[in-house]
Amino acid sequence: MNTPNRFQRVYVIGAYLPNGGTWMAYHVGRILERDFGIQAFAVSVADENADHGIHAYDLRMPQITQQQMENDITAQDILIVNPSFSNQCFGWRLPGFKLCYVQGFNTYALLDMRLDAYVAVSDFVANYLRSVYALDAPVIAPFIKLDRLPTVPDWNQRPANRVLPYRKGIVEAWEHSWQRLREIVAQKAPHIEFSEPLASGAIAQSELLARIGSVRYFLTLSAAEGFGLVPLEAMAMGTTVIGYDGYGGR
Repeated sequence: MNTPNRFQRVYVIGAYLPNGGTWMAYHVGRILERDFGIQAFAVSVADENADHGIHAYDLRMPQITQQQMENDITAQDILIVNPSFSNQCFGWRLPGFKLCYVQGFNTYALLDMRLDAYVAVSDFVANYLRSVYALDAPVIAPFIKLDRLPTVPDWNQRPANRVLPYRKGIVEAWEHSWQRLREIVAQKAPHIEFSEPLASGAIAQSELLARIGSVRYFLTLSAAEGFGLVPLEAMAMGTTVIGYDGYGGR
């Protein structure tokens, strides 16, 4: 893919879905339009809407349906897809240059191996792809924009004993960990206060960052992470991150 000017359009699957993986895929499409002049389209898969999502999108890609994308895509187009859509078999069915940004390892049963190129979100995921699928995928790490962080109190001015739990990942593993942790804390550190758990993708990113920045400690009990974007955001807010590393989270 060293001659991007030969491409006409770029389609981003689920660009406006409220999660970190599709947020990164959106930015790949954004870069291709901004820096290479290839018009980007957001392909809707679940009635998502840029006006009611958790992120703020400075490039508003025209939103089309998956069926429209499949009818229009040609060999001169680019498709940006996350591994969680592997069951759609885009690599087997569609023309064009198909790029998979692999942000995790537990959101798909079997990776679509007919895509043209793969990039990994972390060294852990790159090693996973190499070991399981014999793929050598370069790493493109996620990022956050420091100029968009809300103003929050200094760490010492936040409540000393309050912890904000983050609800994400395998539900059963999270619930068992959360119950057991509360039992241990109640016995050994009863002065610790837990805020209402923060659910992944439930609130706007600006509100999420403000809540994270209001406490000293951010607790993540996600058992499996390809990277861990929200813990990175917590550290940017000056909040101490505790909990599981989730494999790729560290």
